[in-house]
Amino acid sequence: MCFLSETHLDNAKADNVRRHAGFDRMIVHESDGWSGGLLLMWRDEISVHMQGVTKNYIDVIIEEEGGWKFTGIYGEPEWN
Repeated sequence: MCFLSETHLDNAKADNVRRHAGFDRMIVHESDGWSGGLLLMWRDEISVHMQGVTKNYIDVIIEEEGGWKFTGIYGEPEWN
């Protein structure tokens, strides 16, 4: 399983990355021009159920070893 943030990818380019990296499945939130973009990739032997996707997170349940939750987060850093 691999999570990438700030990918700058659309669906087609994300799928190309997935194939080249050797993963079978993916969830993608496309970038907005030159900013953002999230990509979660995994192999078929892992059972992943999507819970939610926004420009700031991908939230899934992984049904392995009793089940667990994974949330990949991206947020613009602010110093205040």
